[in-house]
Amino acid sequence: MGTVTEFTAPWFKCNGCGKCCIELGGTLSASAEDIGMWRRAGALGRRILATAHLFHSNPQDRRSTVIAADLWFNPRTGNELSRCPWLRKSRSAKRIAERGAYYCGIYKLRPGVCREWPYERARAEYLGCEGIVK
Repeated sequence: MGTVTEFTAPWFKCNGCGKCCIELGGTLSASAEDIGMWRRAGALGRRILATAHLFHSNPQDRRSTVIAADLWFNPRTGNELSRCPWLRKSRSAKRIAERGAYYCGIYKLRPGVCREWPYERARAEYLGCEGIVK
């Protein structure tokens, strides 16, 4: 399985505004690599997988290879969520000053699509991302 790299660009530094997780939270996909990472991650990985709709190589056989997943779903109802369920609001003034108003509850296990955000400046500008370096 491949390794997902972090997005870096001289014009971007995440400040924890949360706009990407709030605005795009219900429209994400996970790769087979993400699924593999979560399967190896123990209890937290199982909790993450419970919020994903898995696509199998053979749709009639749930034991077949998982090739991708749609994110994020309520594990109890199966309904798609409008935002990422792992986004957490910072409660400490110190944390807000250091990292921003929001943080990722699964940061080390976040999907590749989140690691690669925002891909391009126009995408960040469209969402009103506050991490654009002026």
